Amino acid sequence: MPPTTKLQKLFFLHGGRSHGPGDHELKAGSRLLAKHLNSQSKVKVNAFVHLGFPKDSSILDDADAIIIL
Repeated sequence: MPPTTKLQKLFFLHGGRSHGPGDHELKAGSRLLAKHLNSQSKVKVNAFVHLGFPKDSSILDDADAIIIL
């Protein structure tokens, strides 16, 4: 499959802390995944990380994918 030429917009929405340190690192995991997706070259990706659901949900209108952790 040839690489896509369209920039894919991904949002990682993560929740706040719900357990002790090291149990569920939602923020760190989201940031790590977004960083690696943005740095690879196979697929043009612009991944964003956001704490919780955005107050202005219009930022999600043109998202190609929304990942909720």
